[in-house]
Amino acid sequence: TLADVTLFAELENGVIIEGESKIPKREKYRDVPIKRVFIKPEKVSPLKEAITALDEADAIILGPGSLYTSIIPNLLVEDIVKHIEDSSAQKIYVSNIMTQPGETNGYSVSDHIRAIQKCSKRGIIDWVIMNNGSIPQEFYGKYIEDGACEVKGNKEDIRDMNISIVEDNLVSIK
Repeated sequence: TLADVTLFAELENGVIIEGESKIPKREKYRDVPIKRVFIKPEKVSPLKEAITALDEADAIILGPGSLYTSIIPNLLVEDIVKHIEDSSAQKIYVSNIMTQPGETNGYSVSDHIRAIQKCSKRGIIDWVIMNNGSIPQEFYGKYIEDGACEVKGNKEDIRDMNISIVEDNLVSIK
């Protein structure tokens, strides 16, 4: 959208956080899960180029990225979800390897998918690409210090959602 939009997060305790950069950095409420994100104004038009790209796509890829501040906000723009749903393209979610402190603490792959479905529809994802590798111990400590952990795959939950799984070792340290 070309509109001036502000992103908000409503936490499970009812607190509202205003601003994309403040959502993951909410020290006082760091352990309170995000209930939902929303934009103001709520009714904003998508770019025509975005709609054309969705309508002409062979594949629509969501992620990887910050779930509540990068992926879901795009789905809140009017008509974006409708065009994704109506598309004959394969819809693919690429899961993050690690959780993001302040956004997805303790989330599994299926938790990420459910959050996307909550603001769209159940059938918006056909495939998930997820990691089955491990972070080398010498790097894992830094993630733990920051409050992150590996995103667990929970394949049975994902299959119950009628989503096909592609998994591989996606960890690459350079």
